[in-house]
Amino acid sequence: MDLEALYDRKGNLIRANEVARNVAMPLTISQYIVTNYKGYTVKKIK
Repeated sequence: MDLEALYDRKGNLIRANEVARNVAMPLTISQYIVTNYKGYTVKKIK
């Protein structure tokens, strides 16, 4: 993920942009879902 932020001279956030890349879900997250949410399946990752 790329993050870009623009601040004014006083440190106030003016604008922020995020760009996420299409990557596979990490294996540890899949394992966590299987272990802690029995019967649930992941249909879409966003």
